[in-house]
Amino acid sequence: MNKHIVVLLFILLFNSKNYGQLVDTFEKGNVELLNGEKYEGLVKLGDKFDMSKQIIFKKIGSVSEVLYTPMEIKKLTLNNGEIYVALNVKVNKNKTELALFGKQLIDGKASLYQGVYEGDDIFIIRNNDINYVLQNDKIKQTELAKFNYEGYLKLALEDIYGTQKKINFNESEFVKLVLEYNKSKGIDSKIADYKTKPIHYYLGFLGMGIPNRMGDSEFFVQTMYRTYFPNFSKSTSLNMGFSYYNYKYSEEYYNIYGNKFPVDYKTSLFSLPIQVQQNILNKKIRPFFYLGINLSYVKSEDQFGNSQVSNGLQNNFGIGLLYGAGLEFDVYRRLMVKSELRNEIFGHLLLVGIGYNFSK
Repeated sequence: MNKHIVVLLFILLFNSKNYGQLVDTFEKGNVELLNGEKYEGLVKLGDKFDMSKQIIFKKIGSVSEVLYTPMEIKKLTLNNGEIYVALNVKVNKNKTELALFGKQLIDGKASLYQGVYEGDDIFIIRNNDINYVLQNDKIKQTELAKFNYEGYLKLALEDIYGTQKKINFNESEFVKLVLEYNKSKGIDSKIADYKTKPIHYYLGFLGMGIPNRMGDSEFFVQTMYRTYFPNFSKSTSLNMGFSYYNYKYSEEYYNIYGNKFPVDYKTSLFSLPIQVQQNILNKKIRPFFYLGINLSYVKSEDQFGNSQVSNGLQNNFGIGLLYGAGLEFDVYRRLMVKSELRNEIFGHLLLVGIGYNFSK
């Protein structure tokens, strides 16, 4: 009987849809290949790191996916307004050649693109058929590597802003300068207008702590509003909500005659957490860890009704640090199971609960 239950759980686990994390989503779009062929279909949306390296495309009328690299596609246009152009550039002060998809920010005499190299944002200005790479300085093995992005910016825009002005490495500043340059040349700029919507989940959990050898027990209820920003990451989410924990434990004392007697305690914690959760995997089974803060109210009494916590700010209520790690997986449809080790105000037991995704 037990073996049959285990087999059934595994079937449900590995054949159910993903409901607790950001699933793969597609956007309508058009691709133009380097050989001149054009296709309309669906593009799998990824974060900026994925989209910089490859395009996963499904033609209209086809169920199979095709992976395109910057060596095959000339241009990708999505219905949400995003445009990706295949670029051949040289990074590391022209020492390393690289092919990538640059996300178009401005189209004009001088065009501006955003890309990713070794996990860092880079910007490319294309002017007179030459690509100028703006790469920020970074520390490599305790040494500062300088890439002179201001020098390449001056070359790309013919030093329109003068030699005395300090330019910060950020998108808004580069956009402003490229627009000024194009305007000075009497040429209009086309600014890319795209909208990447965050994805929201409304989650509820109910569960208990695994009793330890001292006989401690715990009950909890959680509601969570989870938000993913897919253009940034498909594995990182912002979580906020409400949690209630009821923790019961006992301690033993000795009276004046040397007799041992137990005293029972009960702690109630009301918490409003805000935490950033990082999934290690983005599948049906998701190990994760998180860090955040909470606004909380705690009430702790012994069996005689004596309070164990002083009243006042940062005593029975206040703001605190929270952190933890766990494992979350989808069981069936919108049903989820979660286990976590959590620390906020006090260290919880190993929590195990069942959850439901109320999102449409």
